[in-house]
Amino acid sequence: MPDIPTLAEQGYPDLVVQEWFAVFMLRSVPSPRVDAGAQAVRLATARPEFVAALKPLGMTTAISTPAALAARIAREQRVWARLVLAAGIRVE
Repeated sequence: MPDIPTLAEQGYPDLVVQEWFAVFMLRSVPSPRVDAGAQAVRLATARPEFVAALKPLGMTTAISTPAALAARIAREQRVWARLVLAAGIRVE
């Protein structure tokens, strides 16, 4: 799509957009259950056949922890909030 300017060309040279996926639980779920769920996801996504299935899609796994996910979400909210405000985007 050669006629569409890149994010850098639109004035956002430092913006990096990455797709990511996460598993969420209700806030009321007890910590031991959250930890067990996180461990189950780590084990499942480390399986060679899972990793191999992602490769043709250009995807890789980056296993995290519930605390690291919460920190990532907070960072993403700050980044996107600035961009939404700068662009004047409003909910209709």
